[in-house]
Amino acid sequence: VYTVDINENTYKNAQLYALTLLNNDQVMFAKLLCDRNGLIIHSNGFDINGSGILLAGKSGVGKSTLSGMLKVQGGKILCDDRMFITDRESDFWLHGNWCHGTVPDTSAGSVPLKAILFLEQSPENAIEEIHEKRQVTHQLLQSLVQPFLPPAGWDRTFDIIEALVRRVPCYRVKFDLSGHI
Repeated sequence: VYTVDINENTYKNAQLYALTLLNNDQVMFAKLLCDRNGLIIHSNGFDINGSGILLAGKSGVGKSTLSGMLKVQGGKILCDDRMFITDRESDFWLHGNWCHGTVPDTSAGSVPLKAILFLEQSPENAIEEIHEKRQVTHQLLQSLVQPFLPPAGWDRTFDIIEALVRRVPCYRVKFDLSGHI
């Protein structure tokens, strides 16, 4: 599913011959994941010493900047644009994939998800746990790569999000882009 020999001109002219490009992740993979207790979140994912860390937030808040910093510190980037998450009964898992963004690193690896960090640009660096589950749910829904599903599929998606919020610690990370976080 990886695309090779692609350049800006080829991409702009839609001369792409792969099933997994453009919005196919919404059409196909989001549906497949939903059927397998999973989601696609617009986020960056890391393997830090066997622990999965998910960085979520709006475009431009510094996800790719922080990804580069974590990479320098020894974190393994699973992907920096869209993360596949599945529920394996006892743990949620992060799965690397080919949907990279600014940082072209990708991985076929998987790790147990240990924390979700919601990144916010700020004049200061700080981290605080989010205890309000409704707030976490709202932020996850904003980052969800929305699948094309019938109502029963959406019910399943909401159940997965509810379980994710209940079982995985979530934090607000204020980030000033200086590199001193």
